[in-house]
Amino acid sequence: MRNVLQKAQELAEAILQSDVYQRSKAAEEAMTADPEAARCLADYLEKQRAVNAILSTEDMDATALAEAGAALQEAEDRLHANPLVKETQEANAACNEMLDNVNRIIQLIVRGKTEDAAGCTGNCAGCAGCGHGA
Repeated sequence: MRNVLQKAQELAEAILQSDVYQRSKAAEEAMTADPEAARCLADYLEKQRAVNAILSTEDMDATALAEAGAALQEAEDRLHANPLVKETQEANAACNEMLDNVNRIIQLIVRGKTEDAAGCTGNCAGCAGCGHGA
């Protein structure tokens, strides 16, 4: 058991040192430090709370919901248009994909199969995805 935990720690450290993780961390730090990105995120969260508040009322006002929904959509569009937010989303998606691939590889080796049939099969011939054979 101790060997397994040691290898898990080594894997975690390798992930932290990976270019994919480093890109994600740097993008999040840049986004957090940028006042405009922070304003976009805060505005989006505020509009999201407003929609949720309307949805949670028993006598929901459809007009108020439509207006709040439109405001939320505008805030979301501004959020996604921010280059730092966009880079953070892309970097986080790449990091999540890497972690999913690591999990698939572990499942394949330990259980002989993956839960996701579209994931890593262990046969790297013709695969451009997880880097299993790299």
